[in-house]
Amino acid sequence: MAYVRKTDTLIDDIRIKCENMSRKAQERFDVDAVVFTDAQKLDLVEAAHLTAWSDAPDLRATMPEAWVTTKDAVDVRIYGPLDEDGKATLAMSKQIAGAFRLPGKKEYQNYRPDVDVAYEHLPASLKEIASQSATNARKQTETRLKFGVINDQLREFLKQHASLNTALKEMPQLEMYVPDYYMSKIRAESAPRAKAEKRSIVFDLNIDVDALTAAAITHRIATA
Repeated sequence: MAYVRKTDTLIDDIRIKCENMSRKAQERFDVDAVVFTDAQKLDLVEAAHLTAWSDAPDLRATMPEAWVTTKDAVDVRIYGPLDEDGKATLAMSKQIAGAFRLPGKKEYQNYRPDVDVAYEHLPASLKEIASQSATNARKQTETRLKFGVINDQLREFLKQHASLNTALKEMPQLEMYVPDYYMSKIRAESAPRAKAEKRSIVFDLNIDVDALTAAAITHRIATA
């Protein structure tokens, strides 16, 4: 087994691999992959109008044109149902084309107005999609935060070692986050080194080895 010295480049390469694993894991919960049918788009246009005019629905058809904004497309931000804390998760944001007539005269030039659509204003055809997308959005956030913690823990763990060899000896699960280039060097034939290196203790850094392992295994399954 060859000796691989710990360097800033090694630490950075492990960080990059961990971030790539995080992005791949988040792809399973991609909220941008949702495609609406033509009927659902029409339902969403109506839902956007219901939300925009919710403070004065009677004025939707009677407000003078000088007091309204007309657009042929808007960015609709769709929210999921309230969670147990009474908060609504942003399920997705979509550009929707249609004949929009929004309250208030505003001059929009090179950008589209935003319309927030609450879950309760969605038609039945879109509620299930919004609910699932909100769940996926939360899972994306949880996955990103989980890998962020792992990345921070690995960086602190590696600071305690002078080489990748001793780091792997103490925590073999680290291998799943080490780029193949370094593992190939590790496995190369080399004369044994006489100097023993100081070991750190995984538990001192409060590293959740089970979570670290599970995240890497999930990534491998997703990319298989």
